[in-house]
Amino acid sequence: MLNRRLKIMALLTIMLGVCRLFAEPINGEFKTVASFSHGDKPGQLVWNATLSGGVPDGSFQGPMAFLTDKNGNFWIGDTLNARIVGVGPDGKPQKEIDLLAAGKALKLASDVVLLDLVPGRHGRILVADAANNVVIELDVRGKAEPRCFRSAPEGKGHWQQINRIHSDKYGRIYIEDLPSMRTLVLSADGEPMQTLEGELSLAVNPDGQVAMLVMDTQDLNSRHVVISPVHGRPVEKAASIMSAKPVMWAAALGFYQGKQLCVIHDTEDFRYFSFFNGKHSLEKTVKTKFVDPGYDPCRPEWIGLDGRVYMAKIASGSLDILELKY
Repeated sequence: MLNRRLKIMALLTIMLGVCRLFAEPINGEFKTVASFSHGDKPGQLVWNATLSGGVPDGSFQGPMAFLTDKNGNFWIGDTLNARIVGVGPDGKPQKEIDLLAAGKALKLASDVVLLDLVPGRHGRILVADAANNVVIELDVRGKAEPRCFRSAPEGKGHWQQINRIHSDKYGRIYIEDLPSMRTLVLSADGEPMQTLEGELSLAVNPDGQVAMLVMDTQDLNSRHVVISPVHGRPVEKAASIMSAKPVMWAAALGFYQGKQLCVIHDTEDFRYFSFFNGKHSLEKTVKTKFVDPGYDPCRPEWIGLDGRVYMAKIASGSLDILELKY
């Protein structure tokens, strides 16, 4: 009798786990929280537009990267204006950083073309410069001169092309190099530390743990979340995403509140945002309709430190920042 009860309890535990994994997603919707007009004045942004008012296909047609800081302020990589724009939660301008001036101070060969930006440590921002293939460190407070980290001619510190960058609380810099199919890790002073072979489309938490999604060749309806147990260690399977329909695309959106993780996956019908706690258990999944950003930024969607998900969209002569509501 005892063995029978234990078997029933075990079966119920498994069933509850499966039910939780396949729990009905929460319906969500992106709603506008800030809007920007076209121009080069404070609080405006620049993007390319056709005669019909649309934006041409391809990258570098508008602002390429966005982030939200701990106070809810937005930082926008206004690529075509060669600047970073800082605005409050209400969308009102608060600060601008001139990237052309930074490039001249660093004696770069070409004008800076911002591809990506992430927060650094001690009030700094890191910028991936696609034109010069370098990482630029800027002091938001203006107390320190800009610094520049370049690719080594060859060997451990060499990258072919920056695609995305990340950083952690120790100031380490993670450079995704898509042509080489690897991510390079630099120290806070730009010294090469490690190469993560085959690891791309990453999320990096403050402790330097990296996460990514990998495909299951035996099951097109799932993706596996892999996370390094500690900084510098190989990634290990931590969780899985199960879908009722084949997964067309998936990626790690980012960490929030330390070690909690949000990942995205698409089916032919919807986009899903899955939120995992620090122990890699699925907390909730939010389902949304597809929202076309209108162009091809490096970070069309991003997550704030508090777990709020945002995206950018260009339409009808304005650029909007939208927040996922559910």
